[in-house]
Amino acid sequence: PAGASGIFVWANSNVDFDNFISAEIPANSNHARPAAMQTAPHSAAPMNGAVPMVGDILTDALMVQARSSGPGFLAWEYDTFADYRSAKRSQFIVLSQNQDYAYMQRLSGLSPDTSYYLRPIFADANDLSAINRGPTIRATTASLSTTKPLVFAIAADIALTHRDKLALLDELRSHAPQFTLSLGDFPYMDAFLAGNPAAKTLEGMRMRHREIRGLRPVRELFEAMPIMAIWDDHEVANDWDANTSPSLVSLGVQVWNEHIAHAPAEPGTGGIYRKIQPNPLVDIFMLDTRRFRSANSSSDNSKKTMLGATQKAWLKNELLASQAPIKFLVSGVPFRYGKGGDHWSGFTTERNEIFQYILNNQISGVTMLSADQHWSSVHYHPEGFVEVMACPISANLFTPPAKPKSQVPWSMKTYSYGLAKITPASNGGMPSLVVEIYGEGKTLLHSEKIF
Repeated sequence: PAGASGIFVWANSNVDFDNFISAEIPANSNHARPAAMQTAPHSAAPMNGAVPMVGDILTDALMVQARSSGPGFLAWEYDTFADYRSAKRSQFIVLSQNQDYAYMQRLSGLSPDTSYYLRPIFADANDLSAINRGPTIRATTASLSTTKPLVFAIAADIALTHRDKLALLDELRSHAPQFTLSLGDFPYMDAFLAGNPAAKTLEGMRMRHREIRGLRPVRELFEAMPIMAIWDDHEVANDWDANTSPSLVSLGVQVWNEHIAHAPAEPGTGGIYRKIQPNPLVDIFMLDTRRFRSANSSSDNSKKTMLGATQKAWLKNELLASQAPIKFLVSGVPFRYGKGGDHWSGFTTERNEIFQYILNNQISGVTMLSADQHWSSVHYHPEGFVEVMACPISANLFTPPAKPKSQVPWSMKTYSYGLAKITPASNGGMPSLVVEIYGEGKTLLHSEKIF
């Protein structure tokens, strides 16, 4: 099951791995195959990590994901030293063809505010001496400190359409943020360029994930830091809503969950909404603005929803309970000042309900991060909230609509990414928050001091 840890065996595979793997398997071991795997199909392709990733960070754990090219076993080794001199290893699990030989799990037992080197280990199902280690990933667990600054990156719309713009990810990485928030539309399932139809099958969608993660700038970003992600529409289909084909939604959701490491939402919801706390000063509310959405064309009233009743109640409760002075609402679409009816301006009743709840309960320190519209901008909401939209990385550019400076003080049609910088106050008061937007060549396009 996603998010779990320890030894797992899939249906019809009654293998106790501690009976034959009690420590890291030596490269030249002659371990016999367990009986349950004697008839496993042989893969001619080498076992390999296929661009593993670290997703959500916790104080005592990291969410990790890796994929093999064929049947076998997967474990993770990790250390605070780059040469793995004192490495520890998770227990091996069986990789299932039903999940594309991919597996997401929680790597537990870690220390807070600690920088780790970690990598997947694969053992071939038919030859346990065939050991392969994937690339090393750098990741730092969440902190318990209230005095350390935090810098994280913001990116969205990572597509194959303009892959020459993926160099922006190299520039993002050079700032050395602790992690990147991916705000959706990664990867695109839509048609792009001649001869590349939309991905609408299980294997076609899986190939899109593999293809874009195999490109050097994406691969090196994934190796440099955790990537904490939400989906938007293009992971399934353009303007994904309640009218989108249920079978297509089911495929897109399955493949995204196979390939993106993330902490689970509330059990049984099927969503990806969750709270991430990189340190006590910051709560990041990762919203799922697609899975529970009404039809975009529905009348804008109390029945129309983007979040669904369960997620909306969760958000209200978590905001009210939050002790973090800075609270980010991370949405795949902007809360105002976009084009069309696919963003929150087509769901004003629910948006206004959430905004009014924050105001009525005097919940301070709320700001918004969003994407989807294919331009960069800063939004001043009449309720007093500031929203920053920094995108795209490598998708088509759109022209922002003309808005009064009192509402949208800055906007630009440009490829971009963002950096959020939180600095603790020396007197223990409200931390400062500055969000910077960078374009190509690490050009600082705009800096917005929010707190």
